Amino acid sequence: MTFAAGSAKAHVVHVHGYPAAAPRISSISSHAGPTRGGNRLTIRGSHFTKVTRVSFGPPGSRRPGTRLKVLSSTRLSVLAPADKGAGYLTVTTARGGPSALTGRALYSFLPVPAIRRLSPASGRPSGGMTVTITGTGLAFVKSVYFGSHRATHVRVLSARQIKVTAPAGTGTVSVRVRTSGGRTALVAADRFTY
Repeated sequence: MTFAAGSAKAHVVHVHGYPAAAPRISSISSHAGPTRGGNRLTIRGSHFTKVTRVSFGPPGSRRPGTRLKVLSSTRLSVLAPADKGAGYLTVTTARGGPSALTGRALYSFLPVPAIRRLSPASGRPSGGMTVTITGTGLAFVKSVYFGSHRATHVRVLSARQIKVTAPAGTGTVSVRVRTSGGRTALVAADRFTY
């Protein structure tokens, strides 16, 4: 096809077409995983016939997923590669080409979270107090534990700060935060005393 705008020089534009419908992603089992990769994802959608690859990341620096298994024309599974940052997941088929880049296909690679400070770092044995946890990588929180007891009312303020309601407990315990990027290591800053 030849394209011209006004008096500008005409340019030839090559249009690539595919004989079948493009694959479509309707959901991903998780929109985030660790930077080290290895997160098994289930992708649901349509037209997953003759899938040639599943790719992650922004255009120009896409990484292929591994251990691709097409379970049906509407469902497949794949392991995310190691990467960092955020981008789109795309499914490409031999006859339909790549899937569209939509919000349903966003995927983020997250660092392992770390705790830098608890405020307050102590509280009553009955629990119920609000504790602010400051650190890094605190997005996509899955759970927060004070020792073996799970915190409630988890509110993510940013990737550097969350607020939780402390559970009941006794003694000094370690606070552990689990995100889609991993789990915090044991450090002196995570100690909470009842």
